[in-house]
Amino acid sequence: MSQPRDGALGAQVPHDILLVEDNAADASLLQSVFRQLGMTHRLHIVVNGLDALAFLKREAPFESAPRPALVLLDLNLPKLPGRDVISRVKADADLRTIPLMVFSSSAADIDVQESYERGANAYLVKPFELQELVKLVKITIEFWLTRVLLAPVV
Repeated sequence: MSQPRDGALGAQVPHDILLVEDNAADASLLQSVFRQLGMTHRLHIVVNGLDALAFLKREAPFESAPRPALVLLDLNLPKLPGRDVISRVKADADLRTIPLMVFSSSAADIDVQESYERGANAYLVKPFELQELVKLVKITIEFWLTRVLLAPVV
């Protein structure tokens, strides 16, 4: 059995995470959860689907953006809906290996089904209680960034 690459949550190798979230309160809350958990990961936030694609492709104004190890994506976004972001990311040979998780308040079957059909790697429903959000973030980050072997960047 192999060992986790980065060790315990407090001793993680810092990764870049892209949060695509148009609700400023939700984005701020997630930043607070990362701080509360003592995570050293760098959370980058964009507020619409077009900016998400520009960030991932390192297009203006994100030419110096890092390649994220993980994308957390809201579905209901301005300019380009999250569903379309999923399709475009998973159709792009340079981006498709980046784990992309829907992080939505919707638990509607159609949203879940369509997200997976378009290539989402996971679908997470935003909990309403803070402690549940903390648990979800901790489990998600530990799994994706310490347990899963991510595709190497070529």
